[in-house]
Amino acid sequence: MNSMPSEVSSLESVLKNLPPQPGIYLMLNKKGKIIYIGAASNLKKRVNSYFRKDLVDPKTRRLVSKIKSIDYEIHESEEAAFLRERELIRIHTPKFNFQYLDDKDYPMIQITAPSTTELFSRLFIVRSIKNQNDWFFGRKTDVKALRASVRSLRTTFPIANKTYCFKTKKVCLDYSIKRCTAPCVGKIPTDEYQQIVEQFVLFLQGKRKDLLGLLYHEMDHASDNLDFERAAKIRDRITQIEATIDTQKGFPQPRDNDVIILLEDSNHYMLVIFWIRNEAIINSEVNYLGVLEVLPESEVVRSFINNYYMGTNFIPSLIEISCKMTEEIEILEIWLSKKQGRSIRIKVNPEIINNSIIKGHVHRFQLELGEKVRSFQKKEQIQQDALFELQNYINLPTIPRRIEAYDISNIQGSLPVGSMVVFRDGIPEKSEYRRFQIKFTKSEPNDVAMLKEVLTRRLKHDDPQFASSLPDLFLIDGGKPQVNAIHDVLLQCSKNIPVIGLAKKEEEVFLPKKKNPLPIPQDSAAIQLLKQCRDEAHRFAITYHKKRRLLQPKSQLDQIEGVGSKRRNALLQHFGDLSGIREATVDELCLVEGINRAIAERIYIFFRTKQQSA
Repeated sequence: MNSMPSEVSSLESVLKNLPPQPGIYLMLNKKGKIIYIGAASNLKKRVNSYFRKDLVDPKTRRLVSKIKSIDYEIHESEEAAFLRERELIRIHTPKFNFQYLDDKDYPMIQITAPSTTELFSRLFIVRSIKNQNDWFFGRKTDVKALRASVRSLRTTFPIANKTYCFKTKKVCLDYSIKRCTAPCVGKIPTDEYQQIVEQFVLFLQGKRKDLLGLLYHEMDHASDNLDFERAAKIRDRITQIEATIDTQKGFPQPRDNDVIILLEDSNHYMLVIFWIRNEAIINSEVNYLGVLEVLPESEVVRSFINNYYMGTNFIPSLIEISCKMTEEIEILEIWLSKKQGRSIRIKVNPEIINNSIIKGHVHRFQLELGEKVRSFQKKEQIQQDALFELQNYINLPTIPRRIEAYDISNIQGSLPVGSMVVFRDGIPEKSEYRRFQIKFTKSEPNDVAMLKEVLTRRLKHDDPQFASSLPDLFLIDGGKPQVNAIHDVLLQCSKNIPVIGLAKKEEEVFLPKKKNPLPIPQDSAAIQLLKQCRDEAHRFAITYHKKRRLLQPKSQLDQIEGVGSKRRNALLQHFGDLSGIREATVDELCLVEGINRAIAERIYIFFRTKQQSA
């Protein structure tokens, strides 16, 4: 990466010295943090375009106002720059880059490629691409619909889909119901089976005409060779495929163009993509993107195109978009054209939303977005009302915008852990959650002492930024003893921060040094918010405690080589408990079913070594 020389003192000089070559650019704020990453076929032209005086988009102007320095990398091609940009965005997650991450969760069809370990192709539904040599299709948001489609298609293309295909010696139920041809046990020659797989791949690639032409040719060839049985099978498959084509619209299909519409309502965004063929919509996908306050619309659409077409097998020759994009289009077109092996054009057409084919659908999706906005605003208002209620009930000096809730989890004092969850404006701020391994050494459980340790460590943390980012309210899972203890910790640390406790049984709220709970109605929004915070802290603590328990050996017997679950259970059943096993001789251990002399000696030596080291 080429950082600007120290003698370059102004952004104007940086812009002047940028090379007119393909590459990526990184925009940094005054703290040196990367706030935007982009790719360009011409770095000089692209980066300078951000600083034009006629820049209209307010969100882009906001980005430009934050830029204090620019770094860049030069690459040998636009495609290399594009791929490097994707990589760096994943690593740095800049504030002004939009990451369309849903593609990693899309269920897809995987057709495995034959290899030395994969004796024949199989069909699976997966959510990630692990082997680049395999075929992947689908991008369905509804996994149930995808499974239903696969079940239907396997009656036409009977392909194996079991993980144990290469281990079995008998046919499975799928063979009986004609959803598999059982290549695992030789019911079909491998080359004939692979022909079915290749036909299925053609079908999923949208090459339906090529597939039908191939099958008609095979049928004629079989008839000419007087193989009428095979010709009849191929004829039936042709009939099934022709009947299936109109019902399977969720897979990549040949089409004239895609239309990408970005809808906005009160900074909430929805992105809709239409597949158009013969001036008719054959498929549509809707993506609700949520609140995007700082990102330019062009960045949202650019990121969507990056990720959407990265995971699809068919790209139409024309992609129309409803929002303005300028220099970004060129590098996207180059990448898409190389990926598809033919020319792909992206056309900016703001009037496309008024096209008669999609106008009604766009209106419906705009109404849906409006409903989501109203639902969000209603929920937001409820949260704000809860915060105001809480301020009034507890008599807080300020609205508790930031609430930190704490809980302890342990089993009879073993492996104790603490949790801290943060709610900002009534919404969980999961990036600020913290977990604590309790260092309290006494074996008997003492939640009060453990809570005191957690709060002390939180307030005196080595990270000064974390230690100083204090909440407006501390919430403790517990009653008077816990609240009073934490109040004392705050006084010792000279922190004047309100603290309350929420006791589980009656959901009562306690203040420090007060005998009676606060009279807050149980149906109030304030109590509901406190319960949500407390329950989230409890969930977070329990999850961490379970994780720690799983990392611990389940029994001392599990540490002995050769002693598995069966032998462990047999030993415990014979001797009653671990102490009986510990005191047993080698001969006594040999009396247990499944324990030979070598294992018995190993158990005996293990416990004797333990006793000596103790």
